[in-house]
Amino acid sequence: MAISEEKLFEISPIDTEKARTHGERIKIAEEFASDVRKSAPHISAMFVTGSVARNEDTEGSDIDIV
Repeated sequence: MAISEEKLFEISPIDTEKARTHGERIKIAEEFASDVRKSAPHISAMFVTGSVARNEDTEGSDIDIV
């Protein structure tokens, strides 16, 4: 069962504008993953990729989750 993009944003709206630090971006990713697990327990893993995963993110970085 796939979750539509619309449903994901209903689960947890992501406001990366508020994420000014690496720690804040990690916290947003953790909260998003928690919300997804509650609504889609069949999803067994999620990963942060890109600059946040490499700890090379800057204030304007987005959060890549697969």
